Amino acid sequence: MQEITSGMKLKNAIAILEIKHSKQGIALSKQLLDTLDSLKPVNLLKETLKELTPSSLLKGNFADTALGMTTGFIAKKALTVGSKNPLLRLLGIVLEVGVANFVSRHPDGVKSFGERIVKKIFKSKEINYEEI
Repeated sequence: MQEITSGMKLKNAIAILEIKHSKQGIALSKQLLDTLDSLKPVNLLKETLKELTPSSLLKGNFADTALGMTTGFIAKKALTVGSKNPLLRLLGIVLEVGVANFVSRHPDGVKSFGERIVKKIFKSKEINYEEI
């Protein structure tokens, strides 16, 4: 940096440094806001899912695992509804893990079984109008 000898040059140099400092402060604030936004749990999850989505194999495995975990959780809740018995709660955890593993390993069979049950439940009964 040049040696400043006059008062006018000093004032100009200070003004230039203040402008530079202001621009750097604005850039730093913007970067901080961007960083904070990227660290939000929702955005972290979105970025993680974006990285996983290109592979259809991972999509299938993710969906199967999610189905297994959900089914296991529902089975556990069905068994331990409001129970404070530690033995029953332990059995619920074992059931949850077992069901989750089974469903995630055999998702096609479980899906077809579920579809059959839904079809039987919502099967419309045919009405024979001749008998009425």
